[in-house]
Amino acid sequence: MMGGGFGMGGWWAMGLLLAVGLIWVIIRGVRAAGDYGIQKNSQEP
Repeated sequence: MMGGGFGMGGWWAMGLLLAVGLIWVIIRGVRAAGDYGIQKNSQEP
């Protein structure tokens, strides 16, 4: 059997991992941008 017995059925796991990774990166970016905005505003007199 080609693909070690997984065939095309194993590719959904890669897609799921990619989607979760993208969501995680987006959430981290939004949080970092929010933290930067709070720190920037708190330094103003």
